[in-house]
Order: sequence, then structure tokens, then C-alpha cells
Amino acid sequence: MTNMSHFEILTGDEKKFREKIKKYISEMRCLVHLLDVNIEIEQKRDIPGSDTETVRQLKARRDNLTATISDLKKMVDRPARGTRSTATIH
Repeated sequence: MTNMSHFEILTGDEKKFREKIKKYISEMRCLVHLLDVNIEIEQKRDIPGSDTETVRQLKARRDNLTATISDLKKMVDRPARGTRSTATIH
């Protein structure tokens, strides 16, 4: 008799799905970083009025990506359907 940890046993498809989502989250975090860099660059430019509209658009994109990352992370962290936090295999 073996006790399984709180990491539930996932079906093959669900496990693959979660791994893909984790990869997407990682890629989106890179995009958020690039947007942060672009925001900083735009804010340092000396062109009057250029930083207001461009920076506002970049910040909106960054904020949308951040919200999407948060939602995807909640989905990945949710327990698998039909599983318990601990299971016993006989």
C-alpha cells in the first residue's frame, strides 16, 4: 500500500494540457517583461505627448497579459477533476 502525495494522479491528456498551459504562462511572463522594458523606454523619450498614448496602450497590454497569466495559473493550480489531495494505491 503506497500513499500518493497531494500531487494528484492526472490523466495523460490533462497532464499534457497543464504542461502546455505552464509553457504559455512562461512565454507570457517574458512578454510582460518586454512590455515593461518598452514602457520604460517610451517614458524616457523626450518627444512631447508620445509617452502618454503609447505608454497607456503598452500598460493596457501588459495588464491584460498579467490578468490572463493569473487566470491560467489558477486553472493549473486547481486539483484535477475526480481526484483527492491524497490517495492510497493498493
